[in-house]
Amino acid sequence: MVGEKFISKLPKTDLHVHLDGSLREITLQELAVNFEIEMPQGVFKERYNSLEDYLKGFSFTCAVMRDEQSIQRISYELCVDAFNEGVYYQEIRFAPQLLEHHGLTSLQILQAASAGIAQAETEFNEKSANEVGLYRASIIVCAMRFPEIFSSKSIDAVNAAIDARDNHGLPVVAFDLAGAEFGNPAGAHQQAYKIARDAQLARTVHAGEADGAHSISDAITSCYAQRIGHGTNLLEDDAVLEIVKQQNVLLEVCLTSNLQTMPHLKYLAEHPYRRFVELEVPFTLATDNRLVSRTDICAEYRLAATHGDLSKEQIITIANAGFDAMFFPGSSEQARCYRQAVQVETDKVVASC
Repeated sequence: MVGEKFISKLPKTDLHVHLDGSLREITLQELAVNFEIEMPQGVFKERYNSLEDYLKGFSFTCAVMRDEQSIQRISYELCVDAFNEGVYYQEIRFAPQLLEHHGLTSLQILQAASAGIAQAETEFNEKSANEVGLYRASIIVCAMRFPEIFSSKSIDAVNAAIDARDNHGLPVVAFDLAGAEFGNPAGAHQQAYKIARDAQLARTVHAGEADGAHSISDAITSCYAQRIGHGTNLLEDDAVLEIVKQQNVLLEVCLTSNLQTMPHLKYLAEHPYRRFVELEVPFTLATDNRLVSRTDICAEYRLAATHGDLSKEQIITIANAGFDAMFFPGSSEQARCYRQAVQVETDKVVASC
């Protein structure tokens, strides 16, 4: 049995967490009042009827992310909550273009989110005796597959990400493709991903959640994906499975979210993550949307351990995989030093718990 203390203390990553799906509920309510936005009851719940039902809440969360102060606050609070759960490193993703209609530019939005991250990092690292800043967060900029008004703007999105990183020193580490998978292939965004690759911006793609294993292959071959968001349908195709294993493409697995958005998954026993462990598929656990899915990173690890009957060693392997596949905002030497420092903390937890 993997204990609660062990899960909470173990250094973890959250490599797949959407800013606009991870507000504190009290913050959403306060901002809704401030901006005179009517919030209906029961938008966020334990289970949803469909993906469309799941996505309804984002219209309200995005509506309150309309100025720099709100975005900074939401980013700061997300980092604080994650760091308090033993997340040492997280990559916060969102699509700035979805927030621009409130009058901000993508750069202003990214600067506000970065300010919230920096505020939390400073607070937590000042409390740590370690010379290496153990609590870190970075940003993944998302392009959107759908709706069409945004799906044609992936090149604008990747250029904004590169500009923020290279010309403004923001912790933008990667490019992602989100939105409705089915009928909107990743390959349509190949040019944007080529720009990312050429600029040495890391790449992940949502795939294999609302579409089959072929969508994972498309993401890897057309978009040069180094990681895959979800990848739940990977085991449909042995050839794609071998590609993922041979190229060490990490899956960002979000258990609670998958149960809510994939109608055919009724129970975690039907989720393939246990087979991923057995087949040595590289994956780690993530939250996806903390508010929308009513979850946190410790809850995801508890679910995995309990329903998969996982050992401490298997849980450690899953957590370590996140650090090994992180898109760290710094040089390779800085990433190496950070990884070593985290391993020291992991070893302490293993010895004491």
